[in-house]
Amino acid sequence: MARGASVSKSGYLPTNVNVNWSSPNGSSLLATTANGDLVKRNSASAARTDVSFLDEHLKSAYHPAGKAIASIGTGVGSDGELTLGIWIADNTGVGPKLIVSDESAAELDDLVYSANGDVLFFTAKHEMETHVHSFEAFDGLGIAFDSSKPIGMLTSSASEERVAVSVGNCSGVVETWFGSKADEFRSVSEFGITGSVTPVGWLPGRRLAVLVRPSGCTGPGQLRVVHTDEATSWVVAEGVSVAGVRSPHAIPNELAVSIGSQVVA
Repeated sequence: MARGASVSKSGYLPTNVNVNWSSPNGSSLLATTANGDLVKRNSASAARTDVSFLDEHLKSAYHPAGKAIASIGTGVGSDGELTLGIWIADNTGVGPKLIVSDESAAELDDLVYSANGDVLFFTAKHEMETHVHSFEAFDGLGIAFDSSKPIGMLTSSASEERVAVSVGNCSGVVETWFGSKADEFRSVSEFGITGSVTPVGWLPGRRLAVLVRPSGCTGPGQLRVVHTDEATSWVVAEGVSVAGVRSPHAIPNELAVSIGSQVVA
């Protein structure tokens, strides 16, 4: 972790791609471990706190208000049986509750909250296609986007209810699509951007940073910023292999949780 002119250890291996900043202040780093635990490390000292609330955690995300954690994994349901789904607990791992249960044998992956904290987006790989689902405590489960190609790299805007995903196999050409539960998703290929395009993250004003490569999802490429409302884009840098964004967060709503579980469609 870098702090001005200083750098300190995060406590996580660089191969762990499931590391996320806590919300709303980034005082901790949250990650699942190789053995399925959920661990927080203080961003100042890397002191470790185990906040596991499931038998196995796969992916986790902080609610933007900072008082709860959502996690894909396996826990004991109300019937006493092990259940795969999306669970939520407070930020210390107390009071786990099943909010989305997987009864369709989908492969759940990638989950992020919307900027206001009202919508949880996640991907579910079914036999023939992959869905980007949106879940709201009072409106239930919906499908925001679907494709017969692999979907990954789900990234959420910190200031608006909008997400972006990669669509395609990383061994070939990948597209970046963006939208929200209320919008019709669009591909950045409509903006005249060609090649293999993967999302980096969102900047304020509905601007999306992407990496453009000849093919695949790794290696050097062209870093571009796309203005998703004006259908324009511009080059920021060439020969970029890894990039990230950091932007001001919207003021989120408090967590609202439905008592009953929802079933993945």
